[in-house]
Amino acid sequence: MRYKMGGLLATLVVGIASNSPALAEQSFPSKPVTIVVPFAPGGGADILARLISQDVAKNLEVPVLVENRPGGGTLIAAQAVARAKPDGYTVLTAVSATMVMNPHLYADLPYDPKKDFTPVTLASSMPMVIAVNPEFPAKSLKELTDHIQRNPGQISYAYGATGGQIVGELYRDRAGLDVQGIDVGGWAGFAVPAGTPQQVIDRLHEAFQIALSSPEIRSKLESLGQTV
Repeated sequence: MRYKMGGLLATLVVGIASNSPALAEQSFPSKPVTIVVPFAPGGGADILARLISQDVAKNLEVPVLVENRPGGGTLIAAQAVARAKPDGYTVLTAVSATMVMNPHLYADLPYDPKKDFTPVTLASSMPMVIAVNPEFPAKSLKELTDHIQRNPGQISYAYGATGGQIVGELYRDRAGLDVQGIDVGGWAGFAVPAGTPQQVIDRLHEAFQIALSSPEIRSKLESLGQTV
């Protein structure tokens, strides 16, 4: 069984290895599972991980912990999970920045998205849009551009992940704007590190899919603009 991963769709990646692979597969899980989030608490990826962690814990019948390891444009968390023991107990909340964009932004990436991880399941996706406060004077992209040009250095924009930052920088560069971007954390989904036994991947996939199928969780994620 294989699961695709791409675009802004996030995936859950887990490292899995054991001194006794067959025994480990049969007994999985027998201890807490840790979901590593590459952003600080409160962002979209963190909310997603915490929303589903309780349901996943029920499905796996073991505690599921959420560990925040922000920094480095998701490199810190990705590298940590890529080097973790591939036994299914360390899971990466991976966003498009981790799996798709970083390979094109860093010449010396400390992990290989294709070789170091194995997808478990897709979680959610969301559109990329430019939005402003209803009271903001600009009501269209042209009006926004004109307003920023009239107020250089006074306007800032927030982005949730590297994809939003790239789009923001392209807009700033091509329109010749003096505007500052602010990272507020990204939206995400789920996957696991390469070498994970298929039986363990299937077990994780099932547990996360059951959690993501919960009407309550789907409703909460959709209220945040995510499509499950």
